[in-house]
Amino acid sequence: MQTAQDNILVARRDLAFNAAQTYYNILFMRESIRVQDEQIASLVAHRNEMEKRVEAGVSTKFDVTTTDVRITQAQNTKLDLQNQLRNQQVQLARLLHKPQQADIPVKGRLSYDQQPVNLEAELTKAAANRPEVKLAKDAEATADLQAKLIDKSNLPSLGVGAQVGSKNGYILPNVAITDMRFNTVGVAQLSVPIYDGGKNRKQRLEAAASYRASQARTADTQEQIRADVRQAANNIEFSQARYNNALQQVAQATDALTRAQGRYRYGVGQNLDVLDAETQLAQARLARAQAMYNYTLGQYQLKRATGEQIW
Repeated sequence: MQTAQDNILVARRDLAFNAAQTYYNILFMRESIRVQDEQIASLVAHRNEMEKRVEAGVSTKFDVTTTDVRITQAQNTKLDLQNQLRNQQVQLARLLHKPQQADIPVKGRLSYDQQPVNLEAELTKAAANRPEVKLAKDAEATADLQAKLIDKSNLPSLGVGAQVGSKNGYILPNVAITDMRFNTVGVAQLSVPIYDGGKNRKQRLEAAASYRASQARTADTQEQIRADVRQAANNIEFSQARYNNALQQVAQATDALTRAQGRYRYGVGQNLDVLDAETQLAQARLARAQAMYNYTLGQYQLKRATGEQIW
């Protein structure tokens, strides 16, 4: 009974994690689409400014065409992201058992909420809470009991029994054959195994091997759980570093774009410099969103690794 409950707990945990992952996939896709919208809007504004410069004879039509190419590329990227977003919404509908509802309303926005991680405390929590450990130990206990049962199966056994009732059919003086008389029966049986062709010895060897295998599986499960916790903690640590780098990258790319636009506006820079700066800023913003997503998902990975309930 307890094993079945632990299996249900594992299934619930995995489903809850899949739902959380899909939810944050949706938020990440939305954030990525917002980044593309900002890039497209900035490129369109730059294109409009160039058209005025072309009309004034300051720039050439080639610059406008080059910018149109970048706008189209950004729009294609946005279409890909919208397709991925829709697929994630379908996946979330399946997990929520609403297959007919293609567009599940999802609230929230991707954010960065830094939290400290105590690795030793998380390892202790995982060892105590993970249902896989309980399942492995249950299997080990079952194998141990099976081995003990086989050890005793070849011992002599004594069985006793008794019956109490009434019976007719006795032929006795002054007693009718149909009269019911009180009746008791006692039975004793002694079984002593003499020869089983080595069956019990082979069963003991097999049971001992099964018990050792269950012990090895328990140890492997514990090692895997510790590895899960360490990997989740590593993901969180490096996601923090990537997020901090992405913030610097966004600031640097924003400054580079401002300078490139100013240089182009005053005729000392090229249109390609502005377009490259736009692309770099969009990439920096996407890197920031990716780091936020990885960090948040890493927190859920750590919760799953430690056996914490997330539903």
